[in-house]
Amino acid sequence: MTAKQLEQKLLSVPLVAIARHIPCERLIPAAEALYAGGVRFIEVTMNSQGALDSIQALSRAFAHTDMSIGAGTVLGRAAARDALDAGASFLVCPHTDPAVIKAALEAEALPLPGVMTPTDVAQALDAGARVLKLFPAGALGAAYVRQLRAPFDRVPFFAVGGIDLENAAQYLAAGCAGLGLGGALVDAKAIEREDYAELTYKARRYLDLISDSSYPQE
Repeated sequence: MTAKQLEQKLLSVPLVAIARHIPCERLIPAAEALYAGGVRFIEVTMNSQGALDSIQALSRAFAHTDMSIGAGTVLGRAAARDALDAGASFLVCPHTDPAVIKAALEAEALPLPGVMTPTDVAQALDAGARVLKLFPAGALGAAYVRQLRAPFDRVPFFAVGGIDLENAAQYLAAGCAGLGLGGALVDAKAIEREDYAELTYKARRYLDLISDSSYPQE
């Protein structure tokens, strides 16, 4: 799948599950539960113990499905190469790093750089990224999204950081194309007690919110 195809797929099911510090042996059943709830993109943060092993394990487990496995908290080109070699098909950063964007595009992977300011957005677009992670969205507020989208109304932004069921609809209504969710979706306590049905339930709740939003899908 090309980067453009991954982009189209992400915009059709615009929810990214963020797995941070989830043990590999529990990550696969958690990912299966998320998949049952409609999630098609899951990232493993690179600052998680055994992140590369988890990416490899997930890539093998979902090899014959339409689940895309990615790496998050990718800091620098070396980390990008390691994640891609482990099987990541998309790379997520907390910031805009042209070297990471370039590494992703060269490998036909999808870059999802983090942006906060108009300058960040312009730099990410200039580097070749097309879908951007607005971070930390929860601290910025939905009103900020509306203001940022005034000059960048054709850019798909994913709200990440501090988003949950209480405020997600506000960000979608403000014009975000989708959501990236960590603990609010990939619930560590539910995983610890092996309540994987809770993850399926939450995934469906978030996807229902997204489907109810008016963001134009291409």
